[in-house]
Amino acid sequence: MPDHLVINAFESFPDGLILFDDRLLVRLANPAACALLGYARGQLEGRPYADLFPEGSDIPRDILSFMDPGLVLDSQITTMPGAGGERVSVCARFVIVPLGDDAQAGAVGHGLLCIFLPVHGPRPRPEDRRVTDLAQFGFISRSKALGHIQRVIDDIALSEASVLILGETGTGKELLANTIHSLSQRRGGPMVKVNCGAIPENLLEAELFGYKKGAFTDARCDKPGRFALADGGTIFLDEIGDLPPLLQVKILRVLDSHEFDPLGSTRTEQSDVRIIAATHKDLWDMVERGAFRKDLFFRLNVMSLTIPCLRERQEDIPLLAAHYISSHIRAQLGRPPELSAEVLDILHAHHFPGNIRELHNILEHALVLCKGALITPDHLPAYLLQAVKRSRPGKAQTIETMEEDLIRTALLEHGRNVERAAASLGIHRTTLCRKIRRLGLVLKSH
Repeated sequence: MPDHLVINAFESFPDGLILFDDRLLVRLANPAACALLGYARGQLEGRPYADLFPEGSDIPRDILSFMDPGLVLDSQITTMPGAGGERVSVCARFVIVPLGDDAQAGAVGHGLLCIFLPVHGPRPRPEDRRVTDLAQFGFISRSKALGHIQRVIDDIALSEASVLILGETGTGKELLANTIHSLSQRRGGPMVKVNCGAIPENLLEAELFGYKKGAFTDARCDKPGRFALADGGTIFLDEIGDLPPLLQVKILRVLDSHEFDPLGSTRTEQSDVRIIAATHKDLWDMVERGAFRKDLFFRLNVMSLTIPCLRERQEDIPLLAAHYISSHIRAQLGRPPELSAEVLDILHAHHFPGNIRELHNILEHALVLCKGALITPDHLPAYLLQAVKRSRPGKAQTIETMEEDLIRTALLEHGRNVERAAASLGIHRTTLCRKIRRLGLVLKSH
């Protein structure tokens, strides 16, 4: 389309239009935008995004270059400063747009187009606002694979329904649980987290439901359980697939009646709590094998969200990497290095059994070794280079490499805790340690 037609359309558009450049400074504002805010033509140009949207979502400047044109970055109801100092309530939408050829840099950059119109009547309460941008809660993505979660997260959060979060280890299940709690009516209450797979079975019941003095040998005083501590808020049961059968019955009781019995108590207690559960296991397969109660599965699975693994959203890898590097370096007041094209190729070729958590570990390793402005393959962990080499087409994977991948995945899943990783693999701790030494795997010291 000819440039003059684009300019004419921009100028005559009935709603307010503000175009921010790649530095998030106003490049253009149409007459409708100026009129809605009471500014004269030209007065808005050069103003930074943060000045015009002080209550809006924070949009990192370096994020724009990784976004695809046409992507709706955010929609929000907020206020903008008017020329006379008043606050103007608006409904605003932000879209990534190409800026055209940069005469100085000889490249095409991305800008941010804001489309807004005034909101008449009382401003919606915070609990009524629709949050469509998960980035403010730590979900950095431009992938359609997360689109379903973005569409339903508000409705799920504002309900009291139990939620089951599914996804591989390292995809961000706990982060999503935090998001649901933060958006819910219970956000003023506690958010209590329990990893059902990290607590020994003989201690898990006391941890969940508490105990009374004298309930067992070391019970010298009353101790409230996690359900009591979560009263009025949310409890997050991570790795619910590891829950023993006896405790599955007791969790079902809490879901049905909000009642539980602390160990050693003769009185039933109640807790007004919402349950969010998560697992990387196939719960329905466990139900069919008799390893998980069918009635508990359906009570937990009122609302279900599945977080896609990183290999299903590879377009997010550069975005996630840039966000992590920028955040890491910003804390050290330095300038973030960039990823070389070779490193991006390697990351895109990797299977990522540990998902985003593994990506962060890889980047942390690279940042320790990188002293310049560019991260190269020399800064990457050796196992990553070997894994990518093995995965190249035409080379069959050996039993030894399959075993190494299984061990690496187990270590990632259990935070490099050898005892837990060994238990998940069904082998003894000393056997796993021997295999780790043979494979030359390096464990972080604690």
